Amino acid sequence: MLSQGQSNDINYAIPVLEPINIDGSQVVADRGYDSARLLDYIYGRNGEPTIPSRTGAKFERHCDWWLYKERHLVEKYFLKLKAFRRIATRYDSRVDKRLTPQAPHRTVRAPFTHTAPHSNIHF
Repeated sequence: MLSQGQSNDINYAIPVLEPINIDGSQVVADRGYDSARLLDYIYGRNGEPTIPSRTGAKFERHCDWWLYKERHLVEKYFLKLKAFRRIATRYDSRVDKRLTPQAPHRTVRAPFTHTAPHSNIHF
């Protein structure tokens, strides 16, 4: 599900969870998803939220911090993927940046390449 840039992601949390059977499952999210409506939804479907309480909350909810750290590792992985998006999506529009020095007897190709028809130049 793709949300608008100016809207809060918590508005889409319940529609994303609806088709998923969360009975007996842990639902892991960051502090931004700490809302009574979402927590009631998770508890109502026999799920267990692993969502830390917001800073300054009246009541500090129990949170499985070891499992929450696993969520953080996944988030860091996606941040690394975003950092390499220039390579993966080839934002360089200049052909000379993508061409590699080639030996006369062979062609070197990089991953995610496209071969021009009837040509020994790969870009």
